[in-house]
Amino acid sequence: MNSENKTTASASNSRRFAFLIGAGIFLSRVAGLIRDRVFAHYFGNSDAADVFKAAFRIPNFLQNLFGEGVLSASFIPDRKSVV
Repeated sequence: MNSENKTTASASNSRRFAFLIGAGIFLSRVAGLIRDRVFAHYFGNSDAADVFKAAFRIPNFLQNLFGEGVLSASFIPDRKSVV
């Protein structure tokens, strides 16, 4: 396989993986919307809903800060060298 074919195959794989990541993010957002709609249907605007939301706020913040922030900071420079 010559270098031109490798470059074409690499670009094709990059597009495929970018599409898969985008599709996963989209499906995650749709699932979150459905979850919120079901939650609102059963709990409404009650004290139980407020307690539930408050209980998940801190762990979600920590996940966003440590998990996703560190992931993007380490992933982007690595992919930059490939392109």
